Amino acid sequence: MKIQLVGSTEGIRDRGGALKYCQDFARVCYSEKSFSDVKDEPYKPNLVEGRLVKTGHHSVFDQFNLSLSLEGLPKAMAMVLNNEPPYATSEKSARYTTMRDDMEERQGVLYDKWQNIFRAEISRKFPESKFPSLYKKGSDGKTTEQKLAQENARYVTSVFTPTKMGYTLSLRQLNVIASEFEKFEESIRDGLLIQRAFKQRVFMEGMTPFLNSDIVKEFRIKGLESKSRTGVKLFGKEVEKYFGEDVYSTQLQMSFACLAQNHRHRTIHNHIVGGIELGATYGFFVPPIIKGDSGLERSWIADLDSVAENDFPQGQIVNVAERGNREDLEMKLRERYCGLPQKEIVQVLDGLLGEYSKYVPKMGELRGATCLVEKTDCKKGGCTFGPEKAVSRLI
Repeated sequence: MKIQLVGSTEGIRDRGGALKYCQDFARVCYSEKSFSDVKDEPYKPNLVEGRLVKTGHHSVFDQFNLSLSLEGLPKAMAMVLNNEPPYATSEKSARYTTMRDDMEERQGVLYDKWQNIFRAEISRKFPESKFPSLYKKGSDGKTTEQKLAQENARYVTSVFTPTKMGYTLSLRQLNVIASEFEKFEESIRDGLLIQRAFKQRVFMEGMTPFLNSDIVKEFRIKGLESKSRTGVKLFGKEVEKYFGEDVYSTQLQMSFACLAQNHRHRTIHNHIVGGIELGATYGFFVPPIIKGDSGLERSWIADLDSVAENDFPQGQIVNVAERGNREDLEMKLRERYCGLPQKEIVQVLDGLLGEYSKYVPKMGELRGATCLVEKTDCKKGGCTFGPEKAVSRLI
C-alpha cells in the first residue's frame, strides 16, 4: 500500500506544525486573547502533549485535517476506513472503471467471462432498438450497458482486490483509528475462530501497512487514542430488532459490494455480525438478469464457490447490523431507492422499508426516488428504465 500526503490544513506537513495549529485553537478556549494574538505564541508541549492529551481535551485535534492518497489498499481495508466516521472519501468506482489490472489472474479470467455474459444478456433482453440510451457512450467512452456489465462482474472478484482512494480525516481521527488498528490483532485472537482468516487478512494486508507508513508515523501522538471500547467499527455483535417512530435497528443480509455502497451513508451505522467465513455461509448474491436461468445461475454459483474456497468474493453475502434514525433513513432512501444505484442495494432497501412499514405504516410513504417525490426531472442524468422500475428492473 502506498500512502501519500496530498493536502493538509494551511499546507502544514509535519507533526510539530500540526500540533502548534491545534494549540492555537485550544488557546481560544482558555485565553481572552484574539486568534491572531495566540498564533504568535510559541509552541508549548506541556500544554498540548501534556495537558490536552492527558486530560482528554481531544476535540482541538479535529481542527487540523490531512488528505491522503492511498493506492494498492485492499477493498476490505477501504471498507474498514469508510466505516470509521468522520471522514471524507473518494474511492475508485468498480462501476465506472475496470478493476481488471489489479486482480488475481484466475479471478481476472472469471471477471472477463462474466462481463461478456452480462453484456450478451443485456443485449438480448434490452436491444438497442428499444433501449438506445443503454448503448450511448458517455464522456469516458463507455456505454451504460458496459458499465452495468462490469459492475456485476466484479461480484466474482475478491474483496481484497487492490483499489485506490482519496481520504481526508482529522489529526485526532487519524490517531483514533491507528490506536484501534494496533489493538485489532489481539481482538482477532479473542474472537471467533471461523472469522480469523478474514480479519487476519484485513490486519496484515490493510492495517499493518497503514500503521507502518511514514505519513501515519509522522502524525502519531502518544496518548491520543479512542475513548471508546467498541474497537474497529466494521465488526460487531448482533443488535436487537426494533422499528420505532424515530429510530430503528435490524439485521440485513447483503453482499460485500452492497455493504460498501451502504457505507456511503455515514449517518447510519453498519457493522458485520456474520458471514465472513471461508466458504460463504450465507451464499452469494445472484444478479436478477441471470436469476432463474438455470444454466447461468448454476455457473455463477459454481464460479463464486470456486473463489470462496480460499478467498472472499465481493458477491459473498454477509449479515449486517444496521442502526439509524428516521430522518437519515429517509435521506438514504431518496439517494438509493431509485433507478441509478446498483440493483442489489435497492432490493435491500425495499426489504427494509417493507418490514419497517409493518410496524410503522407511515414509513411506507417514503418509497420513491427524489424525482418522483418532488415531481422534478432527474438531476443525476436520468435512468434507463425509469424511477418507477427502480426495484423491478433486472440490471
